[in-house]
Amino acid sequence: MFWNQKSQPSGRRQRSHHDVDAYNAAFEDLGLEWRLDADEYDRLCNIEGEENRIRAYLQAHHAHLLKVYDLDFLCGLIADARRRQTFAETAFHSSAA
Repeated sequence: MFWNQKSQPSGRRQRSHHDVDAYNAAFEDLGLEWRLDADEYDRLCNIEGEENRIRAYLQAHHAHLLKVYDLDFLCGLIADARRRQTFAETAFHSSAA
C-alpha cells in the first residue's frame, strides 16, 4: 500500500516523522551529509524490511559509494545507527514523562 502524508492516519504520519528524524540523525552521527524526507521515506515503506529499504535508498541515491563500500556493510551500519537513535529518543521521552 502506498502512503502519503495526506492519506496517512495521524499516528502513521507521526511515526513516519519520527522514523525520518531517526534516519537523519543516524546519517549525521555517521558523518553522512544526507537528508531523507518524508515523501522518500513513504516510498521506501513499500519495500519489505528495513535493510531492504536502506539498500534501495543507497542504490537510488548513493550508488557511487557502492564502488568503494560493501552494500551489506553500509546497510547494517545505517540500520544500527538508526536503532540507536530510536532507542535514545524513546529513553529520552520515557524519562521526561
